[in-house]
Order: sequence, then C-alpha cells, then structure tokens
Amino acid sequence: MKMGTMQIRKAEAKDIPFLIQAIIEADKSNTNRSSYCSLLCISEEEFRWGLSQIFEEELEFCEFGLDAFAVIEVDGVIAAACAGWVEEGAGLPSWQLRMMAIQSVFSSTQIQSFIQNAKIFHSISLSRTKGSLQIESVFISEKFRGLGFLFHLIEFHINFAKEKGIPFQFVELLTYQNNLMAEKAYQKIGFIPVTHSNCDHPLVLSFYPSSGMTQWQKKLQHGQ
Repeated sequence: MKMGTMQIRKAEAKDIPFLIQAIIEADKSNTNRSSYCSLLCISEEEFRWGLSQIFEEELEFCEFGLDAFAVIEVDGVIAAACAGWVEEGAGLPSWQLRMMAIQSVFSSTQIQSFIQNAKIFHSISLSRTKGSLQIESVFISEKFRGLGFLFHLIEFHINFAKEKGIPFQFVELLTYQNNLMAEKAYQKIGFIPVTHSNCDHPLVLSFYPSSGMTQWQKKLQHGQ
C-alpha cells in the first residue's frame, strides 16, 4: 500500500478503543480464544467493558494502563499500537498490577473463576525479568502490516524509557507458541528465544490459544 504521513506518539484517551482491541487481539494470538475471557468465564464484550473501566485509572507499568502504550497514526488514522514498560518499575510485578486492576472491576465470582482456572494451568506462565523493558499487546491493523511498524514501535519504547532515565539492558517479550508469524517478525529484528513453557493439561486449549509460551530477549548494543 502507499504510505501516507506516519506519526509515532504516546497514546491518548481518544485511542482507548483501539488499545482495548490491541490487548484482546494480542491475547487471542490469531485464534478466537481470549485467555482473559476464558479464565474469567465472561464474554469478549464484558471484558471490553472491564478494560474500559480499568483505563479510566492512571495505571502504570503494565499493559492495562494508557501510559504504557505508543501508537502509530497514518494520515490521522490509528494503524498500530504496542505497550511497553520496565518490569517492576513501580516495585510490583506487572502480573500483580494486572490482577489488582481485574479485581477492581469484575465480580467476586468472576475473580474466583479466574484464580481457580489459572491455578490449573499455572505451568503455561513465564516470569518476566525484573528491570527489563517489556513489550506487550502488539497490534497492527491488517492493511498496515508488512511496513516495519513493529520495529518503529519497539524503538519508540526504547528511546522513551531512556529519556525517562530508567536503566535497562535488554528488551523482553512473550509469545504464544502457535504464533509463528510473530516469532519470525521478532527474530527478524534481533530477538532470540531464551525459555519456553508447556502445559500438558488436557483442557488447556479450551482456555488459551496455545499450550505453551516463549520468552524472547534482545540485548541492547553499546550506544543503542
């Protein structure tokens, strides 16, 4: 496609519907299954509503906060989004911040379902590395794919974190192992796989897009 005028910037409140879509589509990982919806036993519409409530809070250092996101606009149209934060920059791991946010908007019954289901499939989870720049919820609208937006978004987050004076040595992200297209894209820009997870529970694919995840890292070169 012919490229228009491109702008990369921090996300604003007007972008929240697109950011919610980014979180859900990244979680679904090219399937029709959202782990959040499955674990909470809710519909996608209910989860969208919950995220809209969470985004009203000034949450930082996880992908449920407006402050974490950068977006790309092409001729004034939002084309891509990506969250980025330094893990435990606020002293708490991002999974704990997400859980606190979920508990603030969903019912006690839904939270109990989430906790019980997550315990069953705990072996699929991977721990994020404290002090690393996390990349999460990458979403590029279909007609804008193949234009290098992934690289630009990650570079934006790297530069933004450096400008804020937050020290980090490498960039890290997680993918479901079914997402081969994403894996190729990350390898192309210098990420390498460092560890994997696998869940052998017979119902795992009823809750998650894949039975395993891969953790990827990219070490920053001197001067980068």
